[in-house]
Amino acid sequence: MRILHIAPEGQGIAPEGHGRDCAALPALDYLPHTVHSACPDPASLLAAPPADVALLDATGDLGLAPTMASRLATVGIDLPLIIVLTEGGLAAANPSWNAVDIVLTTAGPAEIDARLRLAEMRAVPREPADSPVVAGSLVIDEGSYTASVAGRPIDLTYKEFELLKFLAQHPDRVFTRAQLLQDVWGYDYYGGTRTVDVHIRRLRAKLGSELESAIHTVRNVGYRFSPPGGPRAGRGPSPPPSTHRRTPMSAPEIRPATAAPDTLPALLAAATRADGSPPLSDGLLEALAQPAAGTRMWTATDGAELLGFGVAAAPGERGAAEATVAPAVRGTGLGGDLVRTMDSALAAAEEPAWFWSHGDHPAAAHLATELGYTRGRELLQLRTDPVAELDLPAPAPPAGVTIRPFAPGDEDEWLRVNNAAFDWHPEQGRQTRADLDAIVTAPGFVPADVLIAEREDRVIGFHHTKLHRDHPSGAATGEVYVIGVDPAVHASGVGRALTVAGMHHLVGSGAEVVELYVESDNTPARRLYESLGFVHTIVHVSYAPPATAQES
Repeated sequence: MRILHIAPEGQGIAPEGHGRDCAALPALDYLPHTVHSACPDPASLLAAPPADVALLDATGDLGLAPTMASRLATVGIDLPLIIVLTEGGLAAANPSWNAVDIVLTTAGPAEIDARLRLAEMRAVPREPADSPVVAGSLVIDEGSYTASVAGRPIDLTYKEFELLKFLAQHPDRVFTRAQLLQDVWGYDYYGGTRTVDVHIRRLRAKLGSELESAIHTVRNVGYRFSPPGGPRAGRGPSPPPSTHRRTPMSAPEIRPATAAPDTLPALLAAATRADGSPPLSDGLLEALAQPAAGTRMWTATDGAELLGFGVAAAPGERGAAEATVAPAVRGTGLGGDLVRTMDSALAAAEEPAWFWSHGDHPAAAHLATELGYTRGRELLQLRTDPVAELDLPAPAPPAGVTIRPFAPGDEDEWLRVNNAAFDWHPEQGRQTRADLDAIVTAPGFVPADVLIAEREDRVIGFHHTKLHRDHPSGAATGEVYVIGVDPAVHASGVGRALTVAGMHHLVGSGAEVVELYVESDNTPARRLYESLGFVHTIVHVSYAPPATAQES
């Protein structure tokens, strides 16, 4: 039997890149199998000779386990995967790894041989890709991950596609939200069943008037898919092979950049469509628009094609860093290589930065642990139901407090209240007059989007709102961007009044839903927002670098 042994460089790989050396599984040396070794990077995997079974050594880097199956598939290697773990690693084992088996380092020759042969038997030839799922005018092509209604392409995120496909494959059947979480998400989503409602709303909006009503709400139960007219869901004729998949043929080149490449907007747009949220935060986007001395950039390219991008800057009192890779090459290890390159460069320059993980991805957590980063900050993304379904109270400022739109001349007081209210915040609490001037002179700034709370002609609070008509969800989304109340003012209810007034302003401006971001440990603010109809959808995590972990 031919075995492809996959392990990080220097971890049990023979000198010439192949041989019988598997340090994590010493009993393998007693078996008469041919073992070839490779590193987990795409170039090494592509250069590996043919094999019958893939054996991943995850004893030194558990973060490889969740993505190795997809990484092999991405480079065109179709092998049953066995993962080698220590006994302690068993606690993290998950069916989503798509491994056919797991073997412990303590296994003997007889057990290893039996598991290898069973794995080889499971490697039956795969049937051709399924033909499209057809439900009336809806066509879902699993091979190319595309969907269309009456020939009109629908731009779906990965989870939206999976949810629509699952519903269309089971027409007229009612599923509870919990069932959909289990069957589509495959795990107990941290945000609870409300995430199903959010994805259903997005699907309805993207399906358009032709099929919007196909997804029925069954009150107190869940959802049912019943396409109006036409045939029920079934298999149609197979489409021609997809040309949208990308198989990397060489290792991408990661190097520093002096400016953001022209193709960066396209990469960010693709990542946003795939993830449902932007890969770069406002602070770092602003740093890219006006690079300062501390702004650093990296690109990952294959020839002229931009496959990944990383940026680090200091938008506040400490550095922040973010990276993203093209959806077509995810699972190949490129993201990890890009972050490792950034981390090494920042450490060498003594410019530590906090790395953000938008969506709290498990692979990011494993990579953070590998590099010595610690979970330092959690930012929750909250979202309302459609505003038509909200029971929004009328604004009720405390006695003596008035709320009005921003007017020229408010800048100094706005800045004073902001820095007093956020003196604890690493970015927001260090604003300068130049920062504020940049906000109010920006082309898209609308004075009415900023509400000012006054008492006795003194500014005591503000609410800066934003309206995103091109939101990834497809719905016009209002954002409770920043709310600040002067901590020296003892007037209860100012924050709530500003929040409610801002939400009314956003609804009047055309917002279909409203969202905001809040620190996970800001319990009073979370209670306020939850009382106004906000629910938790996404977690964003900031990882503290080793040098500053003790300060977080």
